[in-house]
Parts: sequence; C-alpha cells; structure tokens
Amino acid sequence: MSSTQSTQADKSPQWEMLLNKYVSVWLWSILFGTTTGVLYSFLSFRYERWGDLGAVLVIPALGSLLLAVGAWLQLYRALTRFLIPRYVLNARSDGSEEVFAYCLRRAFLYFVSAAALRAVASILEILLAAAGGMR
Repeated sequence: MSSTQSTQADKSPQWEMLLNKYVSVWLWSILFGTTTGVLYSFLSFRYERWGDLGAVLVIPALGSLLLAVGAWLQLYRALTRFLIPRYVLNARSDGSEEVFAYCLRRAFLYFVSAAALRAVASILEILLAAAGGMR
C-alpha cells in the first residue's frame, strides 16, 4: 500500500465521523426549528374574534400544541441520549444510534401531525370568515 493510499484510508473514518456528526445535528436542528415554527404560528391566532365559534378552533389548536410538545420531548430525548453524550462528552453507549433514529422518527411524526392540525385550524378559520362569523 502506498503512503497516499494509507493517508486516504486514515482520513476516511475521520470524514465519515465528521459527516455523521453534521447530519445528526442538522436533522435534529431542522426538526426543532420546524416544530417551533408550528407553535409560533398559533401566537397569531385570535380565538376571541370568533366569539362562541372560536371554540371550534381550539380543538385543532390544542391537539397541535400537544403534538408539538411531544415532538419537543422526543427531540430532548435525542439530545440527551445521543447528541450530547456522543459529540460533547465523547462517550459511546450501545444502541444510542437506534434511540436517536427512533426519537427523530417519532418527532417527525408528531411534527407532521401538528402541522396537519394547524392546517385544519386555518381551513376552519377561512370557513368561519366566509360564513361571516367574525365579530
């Protein structure tokens, strides 16, 4: 084996580790940001302007809120059981990759469900406005 091939072979695991770290943090950050965006979008909702009909909007809003918090809890679990131990403390634990993947899958499912309920709330608001229910 030539010295060039040996050097490339030595660098390959380092690049792979760096890429794994980048992708892991990147995926976690995207899910955290998008979930936060769904929660933030509910701050603009003004249920009181619909009077008694605003109760209809509370149902998808509450469901979306609970799902978004569930996504945050899964992301917290991924952060504390994989990202921090692996990349901050340089510790390895058996099965941590599987836990990380499970948490990301669950957080994504919760996020998509929360976003769908947010869309339902927007559609209901449009229907209420079209029906003239705004005060």
